[in-house]
Amino acid sequence: ATAGPVTVMETAGEGGAWGMALLALFVKKSGEMSLDKYLTDVIFAGEKEETVVADDADVKGFDEFMARFVKTLPVERAAVDVLK
Repeated sequence: ATAGPVTVMETAGEGGAWGMALLALFVKKSGEMSLDKYLTDVIFAGEKEETVVADDADVKGFDEFMARFVKTLPVERAAVDVLK
């Protein structure tokens, strides 16, 4: 796998519910503004951000994690089948 830079802001830890609320507010208040412009100019204007790049050890660790995760998918499928 390859890894590119990832930029996160101080609010990144707020999670999915916060993101869903932002999208709902966008639908209600954005008018003709694009989502990208709304997020950049309204929601994240003035926020501190940090850009990080994974090193080779990070990429290797993630690849190993994903390989183990994929091997567990049949267990998840079996659990779903048993609980039906």
